[in-house]
Amino acid sequence: MASDFEKDLDKFSKKLENFLDLATSVNSVKDYAKIARDQVVKRTTTGRGVAYSGQLGGNPVKFKGLHPSYIREREHYADVIRFAKGAPNKSSLTFTGEMLASVNAMVRKNGKGKVEILIQPTGVRADGISNKQLAEWHATGKGNLPKRAFLGLTRLDLTKVNKTYAETFSEIVGKVFK
Repeated sequence: MASDFEKDLDKFSKKLENFLDLATSVNSVKDYAKIARDQVVKRTTTGRGVAYSGQLGGNPVKFKGLHPSYIREREHYADVIRFAKGAPNKSSLTFTGEMLASVNAMVRKNGKGKVEILIQPTGVRADGISNKQLAEWHATGKGNLPKRAFLGLTRLDLTKVNKTYAETFSEIVGKVFK
């Protein structure tokens, strides 16, 4: 016959298993992913990116300035295109705003059952170029584009995102171990 201690330990073990399932479920991570996406977009519109796409941690990297001829082109369109943030002479990947507006956070389970967060642009522009492809061109500096990687999280981004997840985590602890 099991002792009270063994019964209590078994109950605790089941609660812990339930907690881990909840804390790492797709639904629990969705808010976390949305905050991560918002941090990426917000930082990018201030003219700051990451050293490389997919970066986790590290410091933000200020985008290289715009070429004078491109500033003139942006100023020409300033009346018809509303820049998401900043001015026509600031590099913030917001000429039309389409690419950044298309950035989504997707949460899925990988083949090993682990939850993954993917932050990437979606959709296709009117000229047939996918927003994902355009983001890759910015990240690598394709053609005449200077390298401006933005799809990643800096140390400050992670701090803000982790604070949100800690709140979710606390709520789950309260539900499971009440």
